Amino acid sequence: MQQIKTIKRLTILISLIIGLSSCQQDLVFENFNNPKVWEESQTTPNSIYNGVEYILKGFEQFDLVAIGESHGIREVTDFYIELVNNENFRRHVDAIVFELGNSLYQEDLDDYILGITNDTLSIKKLWRDHSSSFLQSGDRSGVSRFFKEVRQINQSSEHKIRILAAEPPIEWARIKNTKDVFKYIDQRDQFYADVVVGEVINKEQKALLIMGSQHFNKCKPPHRKADNPLSAIRRATHKNMVLITTMTSDKLPFDQLPNINKGDVIETVNPIIGELTIENSSNNDCPLKFQTDALLYLGNMSNLSYEEQTPFNDQRYEKELKRRMDLVKLSQ
Repeated sequence: MQQIKTIKRLTILISLIIGLSSCQQDLVFENFNNPKVWEESQTTPNSIYNGVEYILKGFEQFDLVAIGESHGIREVTDFYIELVNNENFRRHVDAIVFELGNSLYQEDLDDYILGITNDTLSIKKLWRDHSSSFLQSGDRSGVSRFFKEVRQINQSSEHKIRILAAEPPIEWARIKNTKDVFKYIDQRDQFYADVVVGEVINKEQKALLIMGSQHFNKCKPPHRKADNPLSAIRRATHKNMVLITTMTSDKLPFDQLPNINKGDVIETVNPIIGELTIENSSNNDCPLKFQTDALLYLGNMSNLSYEEQTPFNDQRYEKELKRRMDLVKLSQ
């Protein structure tokens, strides 16, 4: 129960950070909703598909498939592991662009994922030292086990999958005040998009994009002027993509969808799902059919479990986290 309360508190803090982020341009979000993954998708009963097959089908048509995730859910990580273990995924997808990693340590991540080193301490810096690290209460076991899985797969696979850390390269030792912190926090979305354009699109590769669902949304809230990664990528490359959201709200009427299984996706052309507005969504006045192309069903809210976070057990680092929290004035 304490862990759930902590996660809820962190969610509130993350929402505050997103709200504090700003952009100088007032951009109109281009409408590129609901691409057809299957031609018959508009008429298939309930528009429900196996999630892995849906993503693989998406990669047949698009260079990018995006997942707007709920952080810290064990079932979400389990789904990623199932996906990367699929032979067709490994054959056709070149990279996974991951939000929760400080790009300052990309070289260390490359060496680890390719099996050149087994330096787990350097890998921890990816999530211990990214721009929102002060929100964490322990080492991210979900990220760690996902990285280990990709590393193991690469050992026996001819086609290597690269993981791209997509957080700005913040050096906390140089951060001395609140302004310094938000210089990096404010550029998180644009930096993510720049990584996708520079390391995936410009190299003519295919990538799975993973970022929090608060960032990945095809319907920009009217009160926000900031571009988000999807619209920034679209603007830079004119690439379309399919967006799947791991929505964990208990407001979703999954019980009205017969024969739905864990790991299925429901396209938001489905009227039961698509017309809904979700109260705890950042776009609570925008129907789901405009926010995302599909929802990934991983079980009802009450049945989902959270990843166990390993305690830091590092007084020096915990003191540093307190310093970071004080810098952004979120300690109270």
